[in-house]
Amino acid sequence: MLDKDLEVMKTAAFNKADICNNHLGKYFIRAIMAGFFIVVATILSNVTAAVLYPTYPQFGKLLGAIFFSIAIILVVFIGGELFTGNNMVMAMGVYTKTCKVSDLVKTWVVSYIGNFVGSFILGSLLVLSNASHQLLVDYYNSFIYTKLSATPMELFVRGVMCNFLVCLAVYTGMKLKSESGK
Repeated sequence: MLDKDLEVMKTAAFNKADICNNHLGKYFIRAIMAGFFIVVATILSNVTAAVLYPTYPQFGKLLGAIFFSIAIILVVFIGGELFTGNNMVMAMGVYTKTCKVSDLVKTWVVSYIGNFVGSFILGSLLVLSNASHQLLVDYYNSFIYTKLSATPMELFVRGVMCNFLVCLAVYTGMKLKSESGK
């Protein structure tokens, strides 16, 4: 990591800790918004994959994966406090002594809870609307039992790999300066 990149990361960590410590309500709303963005992308991803599943299952999964990336795009462009991206930023803040461990813990806890609240609210609205219910049920049944049979270690490693990809996307978003570059 170049010195300039490290400075950008240190500044981001300091700013996140500052907002979380001094404007907790604002930070929490931004975390809720990131939870909304995750659900929006999940709905788009899953509905697209479910529509294509009966005739082109491989293309549906590929297109669904591409559409899920809209979540990180929304977080980077609109702004939000996504727990997974905060893992990297705040860890770098502590590593560079820009932030205290208590700042890291508070930021992680508030962003995690906010992401959960946002996801729960928007996810509940989707369920209550009964939109695409049978379409999604059939699609989920195509893979849910495989996921439920995975070991805790497999799930943990998958989560670490997913978090790595999110951190890579957040880092790329921080590195690029222009909107078109992002």
